[in-house]
Parts: sequence; C-alpha cells; structure tokens
Amino acid sequence: MWDKVPLLCLSMGQEIRFAFRPMFRETIMTAIESPCILVCSIDLKTGYCFGCGRTRDEIAGWISMSSQQRREIMSELAARLETVERKPRRETRRARMARERAEASR
Repeated sequence: MWDKVPLLCLSMGQEIRFAFRPMFRETIMTAIESPCILVCSIDLKTGYCFGCGRTRDEIAGWISMSSQQRREIMSELAARLETVERKPRRETRRARMARERAEASR
C-alpha cells in the first residue's frame, strides 16, 4: 500500500491530500529543503539559475536526490551565484515615464 501512496497523493487535490495526512509515514510528509526563490531563469554563460544557483539537471533531479547530495549542492550555491552575470532590470514603461517627467521639469 505505501508504495502507491505518493502517486495517489500527487494525483489528488490539496484538500483530499490533507484529509489523508494521518495515513502517511513521516518520511513521505517530510518537506524537501530547496534553495528555490521562484526566479527560475538560467544564465547561458554559467548554466546556473539566476535565483538559486543550481544547474538545470540539479533542478530537474532535486526531488530524487538524497539529503546529503542536496546539502553538498547547497553548500556550493553562494560561490556559484557570485559567478552569475546579473543583468540590470529593464526599465519599465512606468519608470521611463517618471524619469522623463523628472528630466522635463528640470
């Protein structure tokens, strides 16, 4: 039965999953630690995500990695993020209009 629970859990809606929560073993319900900050854009030079510093392969395989593998990768992320070339945000229309108004009033 327990080998089918994760698949059942993933296919159910959130409300139903919480209703069955007492059935799950502690290991199934343990949250997986993740460095993701929902930026999810890859720097083409380095191959690292701008937000978390992981590679595409690491992001894709994160859930299947052991805790030790995830910790090893997470220990490298700060150094990786230093190598990512951060581009300045593009100027939004609203920001451009405000800048132009300020320049015109000078």
